[in-house]
Amino acid sequence: MKITKIQGTNMEMTEAIRNYVESKLSKLEPKLERFGEAASLEVEVGKTTNHHNKGDVFRCEIHVILPGKTIQVDDVQDDLYQAIVNARDKADREIVEYKESFDGRRRD
Repeated sequence: MKITKIQGTNMEMTEAIRNYVESKLSKLEPKLERFGEAASLEVEVGKTTNHHNKGDVFRCEIHVILPGKTIQVDDVQDDLYQAIVNARDKADREIVEYKESFDGRRRD
């Protein structure tokens, strides 16, 4: 598994945010291990807009590129770090579902 892109939208992509994204997404690696280098991730984090009246609203979007499928998940929260964790958890569930269908398809 490799993270091919980490992008910030409507905000500065600091090294701390980049490291946090990498550390949280590294937990997906055991589930993607069987796909090897064929699996890659693209991540976009940022503010939804620059002009909310009641504070910032952050989003995290993850694209998991697998053989035969691209999984796209996102999450919107008041806290950027919580949005990253929630999006990772959604991606985790989608990967498990795909692996189960992938394994079933290969056994037939």
